[in-house]
Formats: sequence, C-alpha cells, structure tokens
Amino acid sequence: MKKHYIVYFLLLALSKGAYGQFSSFDETAYFGLSTPTGTNQSESILLEARPILKVPLYNRLNSDLGKRKRYSPTASIIFDPQFRMYNSNSRPVKMPTYRIFLSAGVTRQIGSDLNSPDALISLAAEHGHYSNGQFGCVWGSSMDNDSTCMALSANADNIDAPAMLNRNSGEYSTNFARAKLKLMYFLRSYPINDAGSTRGGKVKRSVQGTIAYTKLVDWLAGADIGGYDDHAHLFYPMNQFYVELAYEHYFAHNSNRHIRIGAEYWYRPSGNAFIYPNNFAITGAYFLQNNLGFFIKGEYGQDSYNIRFVDQIARVMGGLMYRVGDRLTWGPRRQ
Repeated sequence: MKKHYIVYFLLLALSKGAYGQFSSFDETAYFGLSTPTGTNQSESILLEARPILKVPLYNRLNSDLGKRKRYSPTASIIFDPQFRMYNSNSRPVKMPTYRIFLSAGVTRQIGSDLNSPDALISLAAEHGHYSNGQFGCVWGSSMDNDSTCMALSANADNIDAPAMLNRNSGEYSTNFARAKLKLMYFLRSYPINDAGSTRGGKVKRSVQGTIAYTKLVDWLAGADIGGYDDHAHLFYPMNQFYVELAYEHYFAHNSNRHIRIGAEYWYRPSGNAFIYPNNFAITGAYFLQNNLGFFIKGEYGQDSYNIRFVDQIARVMGGLMYRVGDRLTWGPRRQ
C-alpha cells in the first residue's frame, strides 16, 4: 500500500499543468503524521494521506474572471482517496477510503465593475460513490455478511457501535449527492502588474465562507448501483451538514506564497445513540511558490474515516499539503 502513496503523489505533481487553474472549491491533498489520541484506544494512528486527483472537464473561470461574463461554469471528475496507517505489525493500512464523483458548478462575479470584482459566489453539485473496499460484516469479526450479521444490522440503532465495529474488514459502501455554496470576499487585491494597471488584478487577502449539505443515497446516476445495504440507514449519518470559515493572505505581487487559516464544523447525526454527531477542526497552512505547503490541524469529534464515523477522535496532525487550484487572477475586460 505504501507504493500507492508514491504513485498518487507523482501523478499529482505531473498533472499540475492539466488542472493548475483557479477553482472555486479547492481540493487540498495532504500527507501528515497524527497523534494517536482518540476515544478508541485499541487503535493508534501513525499517519494519514489524502492524494486527491482532479480531472477538469470544463472550466471557464480563468478566462471569464474580470470580463463581461458574470456566470462561469465548471465541471470536473474528482478521485479523492484517503489512507490511514496504524501502529500495528500486521495490516498497518486498514480500510482505505475511495471516493470518486462528478462535480459541476457555476461561479458569479459580484461588483459594480466586473473588471475588478469585489467577490465571488459559487454553487456546486456533486454526485458519486464512497466506500472502503471491504466485504466483511460491519459488526464483530465475521468476514461474511451471514445471517448473524444481518440480525445485528437489523438492530443497528441499539448496538454499541464503537465497541462492536469490525475494524479489519467491516464494509462501508454508499453513494452520495451534495450541494455546496461558497462566498469569497476580497479584502484587498493587487493590480495585475507592477505598473498599477486597473485592467485586472490578483487577490491579496480574502475571507471565505462555505456551507454544504450531503445526502447519502442508494442510487448512482439514477441506477441501483453501489449503494448501501437494507439496514445501513439505522446507523449511517444519512444527512450531513458542513460549515467552513477561512482567511487567506498572499505575501507578494508575483508569488503564490500565502497562508490559509480555516475553521470547520461537520454535523453528521446518526440513528445510533452511541455515535457522536459533531466534528470541529482548525487548520493553519503555509504554501510555497509551487503550491506545496506545510500544515498543522487540530481536530475533535466524529471520525471522518469511512466506517469509523462510529468513533470519536481527538488529535493534532501536521505534515505536507498540496493545493490543487492556483491563485485567483482576473484579466482585462474583453472589448
């Protein structure tokens, strides 16, 4: 599994020319060490990686910003895997996460003069599959979804989920549909060149707010493919809500070096009383010219690692980040 990390990050670097454009909803790949603290002390986290790959299908943002068009559509296919390694001699990588989905959206420029917009507001819809590639019973240690497993699943709203979770081969599989809304307000912008031209600009400081709603669904593009089983709704967090507030500051006119500080909140309620619904996180990151950065993150609440949403986690994490989208720049008005 270690080879997968190397392959994904090489692809990430080689693909920068393909998707190195500004994106309203940034996807940020990371690789970091994690403190092993959490309410489930039987497992000790060592490191975590999320090597996101993004394939753009259509992106009018870069060509439209600062011109006459107020609305700019985008569409991408995103592969968002996540791997976690534990301090364990056998099977150190457990239950990797696989997410693949289609993301489509539109961004509107806000301001009386589109040659120098004051803000952007973006709306996106996403739909795809999310699983951990396992096939064993969710509960106990059974490798098969036998009659005993089915009986436990039918009573999943009363099961002590953290205590009974199959942590080696428990299946997690679902599809999802998501809606996201983001407002990006420019506190200050640089002119597009050192001569001070007003016919374009680059963001210097901005504040951002994002809200999202995710619904777990048992269909994929209208077909009965790859969804959850009959009893998953008893303990899966079927409706999920997300809020983020963030601040960004770029240090120089012709540089991508910047800091980003963000606070996130997830609310994922479950039908199981043993599952804690809240997750809070604060992340600070410093990015270099090539979009590679260093980050530190503090997190408390419901674990986000596929079937381990039954756990609570409290940790500090730090390491490397790679930002997929480039710095926001808008060009002169098209005559």
